[in-house]
Amino acid sequence: SEPGEDVDIPEQDVSVDMDDISSAETEQSPQTEQEDVGGHVTRLMIKKIKLHNFKSYAGVKEIGPFHHRFSAIVGPNGSGKSNLIDALLFVFGYRTKKLRLNKLSELIHNSNHGSGLPFASVEIQFQQVIDTNLELEEYEVVPNSEIRLKRVATADNKSTYYLNDKKSTWGDVQNLLKRHHIDLGNNRFLILQGEVELISQMKPKAPSAHEDGLLEYIEDIIGSNRLIEEIEKSVDQLEKLNTDRAQQLNRVKAAENARSTLEGPKDEAEQYLQMEGEIMDSEAVLQQLQSIAQQIKIDEINEQKKPIQEQLTKLRDSMKEKTERLKTLESSYEQKRKDHAKIAAELAKTKEEFYKFERKREKLKQDRSHHKKRSLAIGKQIEKDEKKLGDLVRAKETAESESEQTKQKIKDLLVQQEKKEQELEAIQSSIQDETAGLREAVEEQKTKLMPKKKTVNDLKAKIDLAQSELKILEDKGNAGKKQLEDAIESLELASNRAKEAETKIQQIKDETKDAKTRLPVVRQELEDAQNTEKKITRTMREIEAKYEHAQEQQQENKSRNKVLNACLHLRDQKGLGVLGRLGNLGAIDSKYDIAISTACRELDSIVVQTYQDAQQCIIHMKEQNLGRARFIILDDQRHLASVMYKMKGKTPEGAPRLFDLIKTQKEAYLPAFYFALRDTLVASDLQQAKRWAYGKTRFRVVTLAGNIIDKAGTVTGGGNAISKGGGMRSTLAEAGLSKQEMNKLQNDIEALRSKLSALRKQIYALKDEEEKLSAIVEGATLQLTKLQMDAEANKKHEKELRKRIPELKKNSSNTSNAEDLERISSLHKEIETLQTPLNNALKAAAKYEEKIQDLQKQIRDKGGLPLKIKQTEVDDIISLIDDTNKALTRHQVKIKTNTKKVAAVEKGIEELKQELAKELQAHDEKKEESSQLVQQGKIVAENFNQAQQVLDQTEGELEEVTRDYQELKGSVSKFQTTELDFTNQLDTFNQTLEQLEASRAHCTQKLKELESKKKALYEINPSLAADLRILSAEEIDDCDPRQIKQSMKKLQEKLKTMSPNMGAISEYQAKIKNV
Repeated sequence: SEPGEDVDIPEQDVSVDMDDISSAETEQSPQTEQEDVGGHVTRLMIKKIKLHNFKSYAGVKEIGPFHHRFSAIVGPNGSGKSNLIDALLFVFGYRTKKLRLNKLSELIHNSNHGSGLPFASVEIQFQQVIDTNLELEEYEVVPNSEIRLKRVATADNKSTYYLNDKKSTWGDVQNLLKRHHIDLGNNRFLILQGEVELISQMKPKAPSAHEDGLLEYIEDIIGSNRLIEEIEKSVDQLEKLNTDRAQQLNRVKAAENARSTLEGPKDEAEQYLQMEGEIMDSEAVLQQLQSIAQQIKIDEINEQKKPIQEQLTKLRDSMKEKTERLKTLESSYEQKRKDHAKIAAELAKTKEEFYKFERKREKLKQDRSHHKKRSLAIGKQIEKDEKKLGDLVRAKETAESESEQTKQKIKDLLVQQEKKEQELEAIQSSIQDETAGLREAVEEQKTKLMPKKKTVNDLKAKIDLAQSELKILEDKGNAGKKQLEDAIESLELASNRAKEAETKIQQIKDETKDAKTRLPVVRQELEDAQNTEKKITRTMREIEAKYEHAQEQQQENKSRNKVLNACLHLRDQKGLGVLGRLGNLGAIDSKYDIAISTACRELDSIVVQTYQDAQQCIIHMKEQNLGRARFIILDDQRHLASVMYKMKGKTPEGAPRLFDLIKTQKEAYLPAFYFALRDTLVASDLQQAKRWAYGKTRFRVVTLAGNIIDKAGTVTGGGNAISKGGGMRSTLAEAGLSKQEMNKLQNDIEALRSKLSALRKQIYALKDEEEKLSAIVEGATLQLTKLQMDAEANKKHEKELRKRIPELKKNSSNTSNAEDLERISSLHKEIETLQTPLNNALKAAAKYEEKIQDLQKQIRDKGGLPLKIKQTEVDDIISLIDDTNKALTRHQVKIKTNTKKVAAVEKGIEELKQELAKELQAHDEKKEESSQLVQQGKIVAENFNQAQQVLDQTEGELEEVTRDYQELKGSVSKFQTTELDFTNQLDTFNQTLEQLEASRAHCTQKLKELESKKKALYEINPSLAADLRILSAEEIDDCDPRQIKQSMKKLQEKLKTMSPNMGAISEYQAKIKNV
């Protein structure tokens, strides 16, 4: 077809049924809408398609109108099926890969009919129709229902959608078509040519849930696949109900058969429960008896606590005054120590200021000397320059006078020359006829010679003038030789003085080398000795405290060890549950040694398994008269296992509990440690401990130094009286202080005292040596400062001279300034430049002169002797005039040079005068500054002496306060030791009370548990009693625990022989209900 023609598709080849295309989507998509016009359902159909520059079609091609049931495209090869399908794919938003292309611009038509076209577009026109008669295929078009969808692709691979000639987006197109039952996102929307064959090859039904068959394909199209899930659910429910009904029938029959067989096992189980209830009642009675016994002990311990509490109160009252005084002394000691350190620092600062003034004064002295010497040297130089200036002025005046005389001489010679030439001409006139031709030739040659001669004379004059000036300038350097000799002499003198000063400096350094080397060593030895003294003193006090504490507890330790060994021996003989000393059953890091020893007074308690084990041990101790001991019954603490970790992680700031830091030999021992410690926290210092103890929730806190803050807020412990080493070790092993260890401690104390005495003598000797060495070094430092300043001043002068000598050397052989040097160089170049043209001019003039001389010789030969004589006179006068002109040139050069020299010397004199004024001013300023410095130095010296006196006084006061502080601290430490003993006793009583209270609470808890168990038995068998047996006071007095235990033992043995089916009771009751 030609461009612009409409292409009609025959009805038998192509038809589109839009209901068929989107039937599945109409069923499945809830977003679609049915449009009702006059009671009839409408649908959308393709009216026609318009292609513009699309693929094979140049220009506009309109395809249509389409059949109202168009649903497929068929036709022979080359009929345009692919173009139409690609147009549909393009306008409905398919990507270029689906069109077998790489980019959109390939869709634009490109042929002889059209190339380089800017775009291609496809427009599809829809209209809504109503099927009025399906059999007759009659339909009506809904008025004003036309929709135009257009997509344009441009040459830059971009595309744009239009709906009804308005720019739109792909999303708007998709939503609009979906409302008309066309879902562009469904994979069945368009079936391409290759996919038809695949559909025909599908299996009748899918072999699995993840594959598709023809049945599933058809169901997907017609929409019936939405009912598959509901059908399957209904089938499963029906099968389940049938199964449940069969099971219920079987259960009823089984229950009737089993009921008759369960009566015997049920009776046996009820008897078993009855005996269990009796055992629970007996155990409840024993718990009541144990609770009453513990209450009696609690009352006894409270009576024992009262006198100790009274003694502790009196002790604290008497200690309060000394503690306050100790705080005052401690504050005074600290203040004195700070004052002493401050004054010592001020003294050192004042001392350093004094040395600074000395060094500054010496430097000012050297500066004044330097300025004075420099002023004298400048004065001498001014005198020399003024004398030189007079010579130069006189030389200039002489040259000017001689120049005037020379000018006059030249005038006289010119007059003589003219006279002689006239005489010569008179002689020549007499032979004019004979020599006419020769004279004309001479005149002709002279005429030619004159410009050459003039050039030669001009060049010679310039060269002579330049050479004269050059000679004067080169002779000028001789004036600087004297300055160079003086500078070399001064340089040698300054160098020798600097070397002498350095030699003396080295000599002093060598003499004080040993003192300087020894002084820091002595100071370090003194500091080390003082630090060692402090460490030894501290160590000795710790060992003394440890020794005294060990002596005080020696008897108690002996008694404790005797009891523990006896109990362990009883365990080995009779098999009692004696586990050992609590402190030996665990270990803790040595860091917490003081804290655990102070906070846990139960570490010496003996841990036993049961109450009966403790009773047996106590009876044995009484029989053997072994003394007293505290016991922890492990069985009574087992209830703590459920609560001992409740506070873990809930402490303030994540504070560690002592209990969590303990390592045990067996985990079963942990309740015993928790009983002894509870939730006691361990803090680094007292400040941290107070923060944790006084929070919203009160805690018992112990510090690493042994201070304890209990829940009531009382602070105890700390100081020198610490519990260390007697509680637990860092490893799971037992260790104690033996007699040898005690003797070793005593020997260590004596050794430390001897060492301390020797060390203090060494400190006194080192202090004396340090003072002597300091005096030597300080004196040498002042002397060295002075010599160093001398050396620096001479080196500075030497450096200035070395810098000046090269310039003087230049002045001694060249001009004194850059201007003269530049002029000399210029003159050399000028002479060299003039010499070449002069030589050329001389050669040219020589040719004419030779000819003239030859012609004149011929003339002279014709004129005879008179002519020769007169010619010689004329030549002599001309030669004399030339020599006089040269002399005049030399005089003029000398005048010019001396004029420049006079100006330079005058300028130098002025500069030297200015420099002299500066040196004199600097000398006066240094003199004034030196006077002020002397006055300031006196003030600094007075301050130094005063600071030394105050330091000596402060040292005496500090020693006195330190002595009083140490004495009072020792007294307070003894009080604290006594206080700690009372506190430890009270802690022991409190921990025993806490243990008894816990045991009573355990009994109460046990009764509650038994009551709960009894109720559980009642629920299983309502024929049993629901409540435990609770005794009255009279019944308790009549109870014999041994008989109760024997009765319990018999019941327990009988229970062991029984093997009841406890489930028989509930099963029997269930069978009755089922039947």
